[in-house]
Formats: sequence, structure tokens, C-alpha cells
Amino acid sequence: MKRNYEFSVQVTGLDIENKSQLKQLKNDTITVVPFASDGLIMLGIELAAESPESAFSEFKSLLNKYASNIKIKRVDLDLVSLSQIAERLDVTREAVRLWATGERRQDFPEPFTSAGQSLLWAWSEVFDWLTEEEIQADPHPLPINLIERLNGVYARDRKSVTPWMALASALRSR
Repeated sequence: MKRNYEFSVQVTGLDIENKSQLKQLKNDTITVVPFASDGLIMLGIELAAESPESAFSEFKSLLNKYASNIKIKRVDLDLVSLSQIAERLDVTREAVRLWATGERRQDFPEPFTSAGQSLLWAWSEVFDWLTEEEIQADPHPLPINLIERLNGVYARDRKSVTPWMALASALRSR
């Protein structure tokens, strides 16, 4: 059974002002929406697939076939605050706070990380915790463990040299 999946990736090699490049991303079965976020070039993707892995694989095949100049840098973790969870689910922030503290329903996911004073959750873990009534027909996010595996691959593929690596290499060659 196919499900709708939704995820975002950061890319390089895409000029979102270039109409011919954007035309390469048009497809009847995969929705690709380019956008810029704080200087990062992102693609929002939605498609129906048998599994989260096949959803990502089908998108990657589209890029390889029609837009090979666009390279994935990383898959967005889709981390959300309590306020963002409330907004996505159209519930009050207080309802989400009560879920997170265990005062209303049990087993809310643990926070994934924090930024400053704010705790952040992986949207996919929150989504998996929700009941069928709460998610209705919303597209499924990619599981966080799949995103982290993919990002590990993309991290190994990057060939950028950090300044400390260049310095260490120079010192070894003396």
C-alpha cells in the first residue's frame, strides 16, 4: 500500500531563479517545490511510495535522471518546537505541553535536541506518536533514523576541507 511522504533536502547546484532548471524538476508523480531558507537552497518533496526508503529513492532517481547538476547536501531533520507542533496539528501550545510532560497521554517522544532555551523534537517521532484521528490524511515524514543514515552518507561524500584539516595536513608534510 502506498503512502504519501513529505520531506525536504538542502541542495547545491540549483538557481531557484533559473526557469529552465526548475522545469527539470517538474514531474507528474513527485511534487518538488524549491525554496530558499536563510540562504540555504531547499527542495520540498511530496510523493506516494511503498516505504520511506522507496520515497527517497524515487526522488533521488528523478534528480539523477532529469537534474543531475543538482546535488543533495543533506536531508532536513525537520526539528520542531512545542509551538511548531501545536501549529502543525492546529491545537493549543498548552495541549502539546501537557502531552510532552505526560500530564495528558503517555509516551510522548523525548526531545531530539535543544537550541538555546527551546527543546526540539523530531517531527517524524511526534508524527508516529499521534493517533490516526490526529494525523488524518497528512503526508508521512521520513523516519529520523533513515534521515540520519542518509545524512551520514552525504557527510562522507562532501569533499570540503575544514581549515584545521588543511593545517594538520600542512604540518604533517613538513
